[in-house]
Amino acid sequence: MDDRQVASQIGSVPVVVSAEELRVNLADYLARVRYADTVVVVEKYNQETAFIISPRMLRRLISSSQATSADRANALKELDAIVSQVPDVDPKTYNKAISKAVTEVRTEKRRKSKSA
Repeated sequence: MDDRQVASQIGSVPVVVSAEELRVNLADYLARVRYADTVVVVEKYNQETAFIISPRMLRRLISSSQATSADRANALKELDAIVSQVPDVDPKTYNKAISKAVTEVRTEKRRKSKSA
C-alpha cells in the first residue's frame, strides 16, 4: 500500500518530506500533524521510511482495522499511556531547545577537533 492509499484511508492528503527537511523543520511538521491532521511521509534515499500521524488518526486506524476488540483496547491503552507522558509544550519551545542542544554539541566537537 503506497502513501496515497494510506492517506485516503485516513482522509488526508500526505505531505512528503525528506529526512533532512523533517530534521530542519520538525516543529512545523509536528504542529501540522497535531493541529491539522496532516499525514507526513518521511523519505530517505527517495524511499518511504516513516509516516507521522496524529494520535487521533492512529486511534481511527486501529478502531477500523481487523484487529480483535481486545487488541484494539490494548493498543489504545498503550497509546493513551504514551500520550499522557508527552508534555504540552509549544512547538517553538521544542525547536529552540533542539537548536540549542545541536549548537552545543557542534561547538564541543569543533573545540575537540581544534585541540587534537
